[in-house]
Amino acid sequence: MTRFKAKVAVHLILVRDGTTLLDGKGAELPVAAENEKRIAELKEQIEKAKQLKYKYEARLDELQRQKERLLQELADLKVHPEELDGEISRLRTEVESLLREAASLLPSDLLKG
Repeated sequence: MTRFKAKVAVHLILVRDGTTLLDGKGAELPVAAENEKRIAELKEQIEKAKQLKYKYEARLDELQRQKERLLQELADLKVHPEELDGEISRLRTEVESLLREAASLLPSDLLKG
């Protein structure tokens, strides 16, 4: 029984200037051009993503500083963040009461005038 060994001609792919792919005969490979375009698009998308990341990191830092300032203001007012809703309601009620009291202290003839 005889075994046949097939020889396959393989063309080497060469890289010229790191950008263009050529076959062994020096012809540009069409797939390489498409891949280069895709790589360029991906690099652009990566760059945009990096810019967005830096933008949002800066925004996050700004918001964290703002949060710390607000928490410090609450501490200065001796109000705990978890009690904030109750404190707002209490202050609204107090303001309404003081406005009613102020209105009742005004002479009625001034209000008609």
